[in-house]
Amino acid sequence: VINCAGLFGDCLEERLLGESHFTIHPRKGQFVVFDKAAARLLQTIVLPVPNERTKGIVLTRTVFGNLLVGPTAEEQDDRIHAGLDGHMLAELVEAAVKRIPALAGMPVTATYAGLRPASDKKEYR
Repeated sequence: VINCAGLFGDCLEERLLGESHFTIHPRKGQFVVFDKAAARLLQTIVLPVPNERTKGIVLTRTVFGNLLVGPTAEEQDDRIHAGLDGHMLAELVEAAVKRIPALAGMPVTATYAGLRPASDKKEYR
């Protein structure tokens, strides 16, 4: 049996086996999407050096020609809802402008958030 329950993988294992050998906790990732004009400022993907908790905030072009910035890596208890946080979104924009100063004042056309499963295992970020 392969456990593909994502955010509920530990719950499923506990339900089936009576105990779980790992713990999943939700990690929220928020993104901002800049207008297509902003994507012209970037010729390659910008990847930061990963740390113990996250692979960092990435700047990349989307298949639709926009500039995508994110994700954040926010721990939370709720395994279902991933609400947007204006303060964190502003921090994403600020981080993007630090890397590409010409982004200052460019319009953000979309924002979104999602949840991904995380654990305390080092190889699992």
